[in-house]
Amino acid sequence: MGLSASFGKIMKSARFTLNLELLRYLGPGFLVTVGFIDPGNWATNIAAGSEFNYSLLWVITLSTLMLIFLQHMSAHLGIVTGKCLAESCRQWFPSWANYIIGGSIMLACVATALAEFLGAAIGITIISGIPLGYSGVIAGAVILALVTVQKYDQIEHIIISLVSIIGFCYLLELYIVKPHWGTALRASVVPSIDSSKILIAMGMLGAVVMPHNIYLHSEVIQKRNYRAENEERKRQLLRYEFMDTLFAMGAGWLINCAMVVVAA
Repeated sequence: MGLSASFGKIMKSARFTLNLELLRYLGPGFLVTVGFIDPGNWATNIAAGSEFNYSLLWVITLSTLMLIFLQHMSAHLGIVTGKCLAESCRQWFPSWANYIIGGSIMLACVATALAEFLGAAIGITIISGIPLGYSGVIAGAVILALVTVQKYDQIEHIIISLVSIIGFCYLLELYIVKPHWGTALRASVVPSIDSSKILIAMGMLGAVVMPHNIYLHSEVIQKRNYRAENEERKRQLLRYEFMDTLFAMGAGWLINCAMVVVAA
C-alpha cells in the first residue's frame, strides 16, 4: 500500500509539472487569434447575423477548422526547422518565386494591417472623444513601439487579457439576448448558402483565414523556448503547440460565433 501510494503521488506530481510546463507555452496561438477578432471580423459577422440570422454560422466553423490546420502546419515548421515560413521560402524556392511570394504577402499584410490600424484609431476616438486624426497618430505610435520592441511574451499577456475581456463581454450579451441555442448549434455545422449570401460568406472566410497570421505563427515560435534537444522533446513541444493552437483558435471561434448570434 505504501509503495502504491508513493507511486500515485509521483504520477500526480508529474502530471502537475506537465500542466505547468504546458501553461508556459500558451501564448503564440493567441497572437494569431486576435488577428481574427479584428474590425474585419466585426463588420462581416455583424452583417451576417443582422441580415441572414444564424444561417452563416457554419462559415465560422469551417474557416476556423481551416485556420487550425494552416496555423498548426506553420508552427510545426518553426519548431522542426528552427526557421520561420519566410526563411524557409527563401531557402527552398527560386528567387523569382520569392519575389512573387514576398510581394504578395507584403501587400496582404499592408491591407490587413490597415484595418487594424483604422480600428484602433476609431476605438480611441469612441472611448476618448479625441478627433480621429489625433487618434490615428496615437494608434500608429503604439503599433510602432510594439513592433520595434518585439517583446512577444509581454504582448501575449496583453492579448490574452484583451481576448478574455471580449469573451466575457459577449457572455453577458448572450445572456441578455437569450438566443435560440438549438437553431444556432445546427446552423454552425449545417451549410446553407445562396447567391445573396456569397459575398458576406467570402468576407467572413477571408477575415478568419489571413495570410499574415500564417507567417506570424512560425516567427513567434522562434521567440519562445521551443528548442528541441532530441526527437522526444520535439514531439513534446509539437503537442504543446497543438494544444496552444487548438485552445486559442477555439476561443476565437466562440467569440466570432457570438458576434453573429448577438447580431442576429
